[in-house]
Amino acid sequence: MRRKTHHGVDHHLMRDMNEIAVLLAIINGGMVSRREITAYTHLTDSTVSHVTRKLLTQNLLEEVDVPQERRGRPEKLLLLRPQAARLMSLVLDVDHFEIGLVDLSGRLSNHQIHPMPPGVAPDDILPTIAAELSILLESEPDPVWGLGISVPGIVNADGILVSSPNLHWSDLPLKERFEETVGVPVMVANEADAAALGEYYFGNGKGSALLIYLSLGVGIGCGIVMEGHLFTGVSGAAGEIGHTTLMLDGPLCPCGRRGCFEALASTRALVEAAHAYPEAEPGLSSREIIARSLEGERWALQAVHNIADYVGQAAVNIVNLFDPDRLILGGPLAQAENYLLWPVERRLETESISHKNRQLTVQMSTFRDQSTIIGSGACVLEQVLQDSSLGRRLININAMAVEEPVHP
Repeated sequence: MRRKTHHGVDHHLMRDMNEIAVLLAIINGGMVSRREITAYTHLTDSTVSHVTRKLLTQNLLEEVDVPQERRGRPEKLLLLRPQAARLMSLVLDVDHFEIGLVDLSGRLSNHQIHPMPPGVAPDDILPTIAAELSILLESEPDPVWGLGISVPGIVNADGILVSSPNLHWSDLPLKERFEETVGVPVMVANEADAAALGEYYFGNGKGSALLIYLSLGVGIGCGIVMEGHLFTGVSGAAGEIGHTTLMLDGPLCPCGRRGCFEALASTRALVEAAHAYPEAEPGLSSREIIARSLEGERWALQAVHNIADYVGQAAVNIVNLFDPDRLILGGPLAQAENYLLWPVERRLETESISHKNRQLTVQMSTFRDQSTIIGSGACVLEQVLQDSSLGRRLININAMAVEEPVHP
């Protein structure tokens, strides 16, 4: 760690911070001019020129000419070069694991889904996963910045899975295990947190000041991105909205309590609600029930409506608590689309405290079923952008010799 002098700011650290600021401006803007970067970052013209020149040298950026309506030199716009690096992703779920590679624009490739026996012990499955990741890594010609792992459970700052009731795993040092076996930097996050980052960097959450991603699946959680930073709480347990009480003495939740949001509005709850109707065929999955609702079958529509009402109730609580500007609905239940979105919007309009002057946009997830795998890659990008030694790290990864720049 570098020290700051007592006489001013460490200029080496300032250069790294400037690189991060410029990259964030381009990530959020998509295709921007140096003038727009200056306005976004409040850096000087000379600093922006120096930093963008360096990032172009490292092949992180592309430069394109855009013809002007009036005479003169065409304006040059900058955009992130998607193939400059890959972000490796792993999703651990109840009955399967997914792996893949995400580029710097959020595009997923080499996506694979592998079955995983429910309740399997970590030592019986992690070596298999590590072997599949190593094969994926060896086949990738572009630089790989790291591995992002998402998991349904509480993860602490050291990359330890503290608890996952749905996986029946606890106190598992995932970061340490995979860094040893795969050999790249590893970031571990709760699945809702990962998906929230994916939306913030690549999807409908771009530019949001306070983004809430509500993950609706076997478990229910929410990821919170405040001013561009993931909020996880002191112990990593922030966002466990699924275990807040919506109904006193309600149905039993896997956590052992009654009336939790998860017990009332998860995929498991949808299946139980649907099978209470005599018209429902036995053994239908939540995906099949949602498909029947989209086809207009009344019993399926009613089952989805009941779930959506609880989601709306929870959304009101979330909005009253956080006052976000973006609420994104994702996870398997998001397949219900407008049958879910409209009831949530209606309850927010009539019941949220700030509904008359709020600036909230409610949207479905950009990536639907791929939200978590893309979000796992976004965890790597988040870590890279937080790394104060970003400039040297990128140089090392790309095996390039870059001339030491002058002070900005």
